[in-house]
Amino acid sequence: MRNKTNVDYIDKTEQLEKGIKRFPSIYIEGSAACGKTTAVKMLLQKHPEEKSYILDLALELRQQEELLEKLRRLKGQMETEPLWLVLENMLENPVPEVTDLLKEIVRTMQPDGRVIFVS
Repeated sequence: MRNKTNVDYIDKTEQLEKGIKRFPSIYIEGSAACGKTTAVKMLLQKHPEEKSYILDLALELRQQEELLEKLRRLKGQMETEPLWLVLENMLENPVPEVTDLLKEIVRTMQPDGRVIFVS
């Protein structure tokens, strides 16, 4: 697949496609720079009909109250409309308030909504 800067990428979305069809949330783990984020962005490009939102948890955890507010807004939005939420840089042990809110998002989102956790 070729991106806007004419760089070629290997399409690694096949397994993501299978997982996202079967499960409301999936977790992607791998070493740094192995292509996780690129694969997720390619998946989103293949599904332009889906409204999506990408949130970088590593950056947001520095402003924990802002992060919680964004997650609360996204939870409300995902309860009323299908949204694909991508959470990048998922930490091993996020603070309990974030963990609880993420569980609620997955439990209460629309049936066609999806959450993709990227470590």
